[in-house]
Amino acid sequence: MITVGIDLATEPADTAMAVLRWSAGGAAAHSLALDVDDSAITDAALDAEKLGIDCPLGWPDDFLRFLQEHHAGHVVAPQDLAGRQGLGARPRDD
Repeated sequence: MITVGIDLATEPADTAMAVLRWSAGGAAAHSLALDVDDSAITDAALDAEKLGIDCPLGWPDDFLRFLQEHHAGHVVAPQDLAGRQGLGARPRDD
């Protein structure tokens, strides 16, 4: 059996994937990857019997403000990576 685990991030450079192969003796890491894009995730998922995805199920406050401004017609989309990351990333607790 093959299990695929995805740590989904805003950008592929921060997305990670682990592929595990299970046998009677347990699980072994088949591959570990960083900088995983959508096509790599799709390809791995097609071969998997189990798929786990770590992704947020809520929106960061900056993104909510962005949506409200967009709805009101007063938005300027951030053009740089740092500005976009604020829309998709939560503050870390570490």
